[in-house]
Amino acid sequence: MKDICSVLACLVALTCTSTFAQTQLNDPKETLKNEFWGKLYSTGGETLICKKKFSKKSILVTESYIYSTLWIRDNLECGTPRQCREHSATYRRLTSDLHNIYPEDARFELERRAAKFEELDHSVPVSECNIRRVFGVIDPPDDVKGDIARSLCTCMSLTICRYTEISVNSSAGITSTLPQQRR
Repeated sequence: MKDICSVLACLVALTCTSTFAQTQLNDPKETLKNEFWGKLYSTGGETLICKKKFSKKSILVTESYIYSTLWIRDNLECGTPRQCREHSATYRRLTSDLHNIYPEDARFELERRAAKFEELDHSVPVSECNIRRVFGVIDPPDDVKGDIARSLCTCMSLTICRYTEISVNSSAGITSTLPQQRR
C-alpha cells in the first residue's frame, strides 16, 4: 500500500508541472493588492471554506494561504516574515503564487491558519463552515478538498513541500498531513 501511495504522490506531482509555464509573480504585497484583490476578487466573490459571499475586501474577509506562510518559512528556514521577503526569492515567489491563495472569513482564517488538513473520523461533529475540527487539525468540506489538493499539488511541484505526506484513503481520496517536523 505504501508503494501505491508513493506512486500516486509522484503522479500527482508530475501532473502539476504545468504550473512552471505560468507567469510567476514574486512580490507578495503587490500580488495581493493588484492581482488577488485588484483583479481576481475586485467585485467580490465567495470564501473558499465558509462559502460566505462578499462584495469587496474588508476586515471581515482576508486572504488565506492553503500552504501557510509559516510552513513555507519553516521549510525554507529563512527566518522571520520580513527576513524571508527581503532575502529569499523562493519565499517571495511561493507567497505570491495565486494557486495557494483564496479569500476566507477573517475570523475563521485566524483559527485555521496553523492547522493542518487531515481526514477526521465521523465521530467528530461537524462545526462552523461545515468542517470537522480537533486541536490543530481541520477536515474541510468535501466540496473544497479538490481546491486544497490542487493548491498543495502546485506547492509540491515547486519542491517546497518535500515534507508533505500524501496518503490515499478509500473514503475521501487524497489526504494530506502538513507539515512534518524536521529530524
